[in-house]
Amino acid sequence: GKVGTKVKRWDIAPGKALMEYNGHKKAVLCYDLSKDGNRLVTGGGDGKIIFWNVETGDTIRVIKAHREPIFDIHFSHDETSVASVSWDATFKMFDVKTGERINYTDFQNNSVYNFQFHPSDLYVFIASLDNALKLLELDTHKPVREFIGHSDIISSMQVSPDQKQLLSTSW
Repeated sequence: GKVGTKVKRWDIAPGKALMEYNGHKKAVLCYDLSKDGNRLVTGGGDGKIIFWNVETGDTIRVIKAHREPIFDIHFSHDETSVASVSWDATFKMFDVKTGERINYTDFQNNSVYNFQFHPSDLYVFIASLDNALKLLELDTHKPVREFIGHSDIISSMQVSPDQKQLLSTSW
C-alpha cells in the first residue's frame, strides 16, 4: 500500500479529523509540536523539514535538510531551534525564525536513529544505529558521556522530569 505522506489532527471526543497537513513527497516519519500547540514541524522520507501553522494548516517554511530520510525531529526546549537526525548520518539544527542551519554534526556513516535535547539545550542525547547512546556537547560536537548497556537499536529515550535520569529502550 501507499505510505502515509500526511499528518492528521483529530478531535478526540467525536473522533473527527480536523485538519490534514500535506506537503511531503515521501512518508512522514517524525514530528514535534510546539509547547503552545501553534506550530508543527515534520520530518519526512524525502529529507525535508516542514513547519506548519497548526490552526490553518498553512506551510510556514520548507527546508531541504537531509539527503536521506529524517528519523527524528524536535524543537529545542526554548523553541528557538529545531534539530533533526537522518539516515545520512547527520545531526542538523536550524533557527526556527530564519530556517538557517546553525549546527551540524556528521557521524561518518553511522546513522543516528533518534535524539533528545538535554534540558539545558547545550547538549543532545544521540542514539545511533550501532546501539550507542551518547551525550554530545553542541558547541564542540564532542561526546562528553557514553551510556553503555543496549545490545540493540535504541528506539526511544526521554529525560526524567527531575532531569537527573535518562530512560531508554531498544528493540
